[in-house]
Amino acid sequence: MIAAAVAVTFATYCASKWNLANAISTRTDEKEFVDFAVDLAPDDPQTRYAAGVLYQKTLEADDAARSLAEFEAAAALSPNNYIPWLELRAALSRAGDSEASLRAIRRAVDLAPNYADVRWAYGNALIRAGEVENGFENIRRAIDAKPALVAPAVNLTMDLFGADPKVVRQLLGENANRAVAAALYLARAGRFEEAYASWNSIALELRGDDALQAQSAQLGDQLRKQKMYRAALSVYADQRGDRIEIGSIYNGGFETGAKMRDASPYNWIIAPGAEPQIAISNGQKRSGENALLMIFNLTQTAEFRPVSQTVALDGAGTYEFDAHYKAELKTLATLRWEILNASTLEPLGATPAFRAQSDWERIAANFTVPAGLDGILIQLVRTGCSSSICPATGRVWIDDVSIRRKQ
Repeated sequence: MIAAAVAVTFATYCASKWNLANAISTRTDEKEFVDFAVDLAPDDPQTRYAAGVLYQKTLEADDAARSLAEFEAAAALSPNNYIPWLELRAALSRAGDSEASLRAIRRAVDLAPNYADVRWAYGNALIRAGEVENGFENIRRAIDAKPALVAPAVNLTMDLFGADPKVVRQLLGENANRAVAAALYLARAGRFEEAYASWNSIALELRGDDALQAQSAQLGDQLRKQKMYRAALSVYADQRGDRIEIGSIYNGGFETGAKMRDASPYNWIIAPGAEPQIAISNGQKRSGENALLMIFNLTQTAEFRPVSQTVALDGAGTYEFDAHYKAELKTLATLRWEILNASTLEPLGATPAFRAQSDWERIAANFTVPAGLDGILIQLVRTGCSSSICPATGRVWIDDVSIRRKQ
């Protein structure tokens, strides 16, 4: 009984020391405190592991050697835990001992063969060791299990093999998230046509997958910034599943509403502000169920909120812009639609001014798109205000906005 009591007391003492050392080592950024924890519990693998992590962060040469020693101790004290072996692999690699690093990661693979981070580290180690085929087999297993690793896997492949998306498909497999990651890589490299081709290699039914939303949105933004409006529209439409067509106004009848914020680049954009009040109305409409209603009760020129939309076109030619409006308006200013070059904002055409009092009336303008331009901006603007004071009261309804190519 005395021996048992002594054993229990000793075990409790050891456990208390380990718990205290764990608490200190995992809650400090000071080397003095982590050294105290190691002295307190030198046989505790978690304390030694925490010490390795802390000394690794300092980026000092002497501390790198200490970090390596702590990870070696943690792995030796906990030989069946893959985590210290994974960190030991990285520490050995930083120390330039590639053979020992490879042995450490192989031990981690033996312990946790189905963990994505382990396979990822193993694949990278094998590639650096010249075992490229085996390395990419492990990389594939890693990204299949953890999609967050797809982008770094694609970047690695493109860096190694001359940014060739065909090699990505060969080494990482035919997959939608690989293709969009390759497209983003190419876009960042300024190879926008190839980036769009990579997007188009994705099966149409997969392009709207939720898993691709963030990356495809980035790609669309990149293409749009490069004034590639047709390509950007295609990416956006595929991503959202919207029926947006080249050479046509999207939601020209306002049947699917209009957003005041977070609107898509190819939907109606309503500028922020309070005046005029803008809403979707089903009280007055020319066709369908809705029209855009603008309620004016303003005095200042700067109060006007433009309504606009970017439209992707099918190339150079003559187009006709067409819209309908109804007005019950009192103002000395005028409203009209303008058509601008989306790249330079240079004017391409404009409609006549709205009549202040009108039942539903058609208004139109012809405009010519030069070669090399595939995007325009249409916007409803107020003109004729020669001073900062420009009062307007009343209501205007807008419906059935469209464009068509004439030749």
